[in-house]
Amino acid sequence: MGIEINKNTAVLAILIIILIISIILFVAPENTINPDDLKKYTHHYEEITPMQMENMYVKDNFLVIDCTEPKTVYREAHLPNAVWSPNPSLFFGQKNDIVVYNSNNEDTAISFCENLSGNVHGKIYYMKGGINAWLMR
Repeated sequence: MGIEINKNTAVLAILIIILIISIILFVAPENTINPDDLKKYTHHYEEITPMQMENMYVKDNFLVIDCTEPKTVYREAHLPNAVWSPNPSLFFGQKNDIVVYNSNNEDTAISFCENLSGNVHGKIYYMKGGINAWLMR
């Protein structure tokens, strides 16, 4: 009363199983996104204006980072309580919210924010316009 399987059916079933495993192992990974690459295509930061930044100063737990180079620009003028750093990895693991700006190159500030994405626990903000926009608010 058992099920009888002839030799051809068994060979065909094994070939189908091998084909399915091959597809899963060799084809599927090419269609998946590496989590490290995902950071390049998603923004985990929010752009804010100097006026919005001014309202943030009522919050207690946030860090302001000026990533402007050279440092002499930072020394001339910077936001209240801002720290200067061109290196986002110094802030990996930070638990507070972070505001980043750059007075010379907004792309550098955006890149800084993207490097922080996924590496800090707080929210990340990018202040558009740098110190000049801050002073003109």
